Formats: sequence, C-alpha cells, structure tokens
Amino acid sequence: MGAYLGATPAAFPGYGRAYLGANLLWQAGGGGTTPAPSVDRAIPTAGLIDRWRAADITGLTDGAPVASWAPTVGTDTLVQPTVGSQPLWIASGPNGKPTLRWPAASAGNTTYLSASGLPTRTGPFTVCAVVHPEAVNGALQLIHGGTLAIYENFGAWSVNGGVLLSSGAGTALAQWLVLTTTFNGATSTVHLGGTQIASGNAGVGSQTGVINVGRHPTDSSRYWRGDIAEVIYYQGALSATDRAALHSYAQDFYALATSDYIAA
Repeated sequence: MGAYLGATPAAFPGYGRAYLGANLLWQAGGGGTTPAPSVDRAIPTAGLIDRWRAADITGLTDGAPVASWAPTVGTDTLVQPTVGSQPLWIASGPNGKPTLRWPAASAGNTTYLSASGLPTRTGPFTVCAVVHPEAVNGALQLIHGGTLAIYENFGAWSVNGGVLLSSGAGTALAQWLVLTTTFNGATSTVHLGGTQIASGNAGVGSQTGVINVGRHPTDSSRYWRGDIAEVIYYQGALSATDRAALHSYAQDFYALATSDYIAA
C-alpha cells in the first residue's frame, strides 16, 4: 500500500460524546483534539475495490428508499429491487452527513443491498465502515460475501475470512463508530476508532460472486439494524500508515475521533 506522510498522530486517551442535531459535541477526558468538520481528505487508493458513501448518493429526499447504491470508486453497484426491503436515505447523520438506515423492527431482516455477478477475489482484505449499530441483542450482519463476513453480536465485533476472530463482548453500541477490519491470516485485526480491539487468525477471506451489505444471505436472524454511512473495501492488508490515513479522513469528514489521527 502507498505511504502517506503526515504529522505525529494525536492521542485520544479518552473522550465522551453526545449527538445534538447535526453537530457533535466533543468532551475530552484526559486529552483530545476537536476534529475539523467537513474536510474531505484523500484516502489510500492502492488496492481499493469499492467505496460506497451515502454522501455521494444524489436525487433522493430525506427518508426515501434506496434501490441502488453505486460506488464512488469501483464498479460493484449494490441494489435492492424489492420495495419494502430497501434501506432509507437519511439526509443528516454523523456531522450532518447523509447515511443509510436499516430499520430496527423485526421486518428489517428483509432489508439489504447486494451486488452479484462479481469476479472471485481472494484476500487479504481490509474493510472500513462508518456505522451506527442499534443496541440490540443478536447478530447484526454488516457484510457477507463468500467467506468474507463482518458482524456484531452482543457487543462483540467478529470477522470471519474462513476462521472466526472476535473482539469479545463489551463494545458500546448505539453510537457512531469507525470500524476497520483486516483479513490477513494470523495477523488479522479489528480496529474501532483507530484502536485495535482484536488480533489473531481470521483467515484471508474469499469473495465469490455476491456481496451483501446489511444481511446474511441465508440466515434471516442475522441482519443489520442501524445506520451505515460509508463502506470502503480494499484487496490487501493496509499498512498502519495507510490505515491511519483512512481513519484521519473519517475523523475530518464525519467528526468521529480516531486515536491514530494524522493532521492534514
């Protein structure tokens, strides 16, 4: 992956946050930096397969159903032709940026977006997502394609690229998160807000033909509930420097603090 140059990463020993309207109020707990809002920084491009960003969807009004989510970069358009199974486009999410919303009701198990007819891709992979999972008990399926799976279950983030790797329970839900998962065999990792919460063997993954966002393809009990503002999908394991660049973009665009932030 290409190298990014920047200042020494700022540290965030602890922070609390509250959401008020379209503004995030940051309260430092032992340190922190107020993010610069609405700065759309470049992200690493080497190995980038697809980038789906709700802020780049045009022509919809607040609360409108989303039948198609074309990537800003890439060719794999996610679609859902069935009315009633489409997520909703919400005009104001993190830092006032648009997001897609999956309903919290039980009917949400039919809501998902999917791209089919894709070429077979083998890992390593890196997936970064800006998400707001609902605080519910059960498996929230974020992405599934072949042996590439990312989901949350009772406060634990799990990835499976042929082998299951879990962070263990304890992650706070019902808040905006920057989640980055790396499928890289024995050195696979899960990061939240730039901080590593799991490492070990998750396999390398293989994406074959179809990729689903928001639902498991066969298990109707595993579906997403909450918001997804962006998904960035790479073939290859990002370096720590590239991963920090990705997180720094998320901090400046969505005003979500990350521990490995690099000043522009």
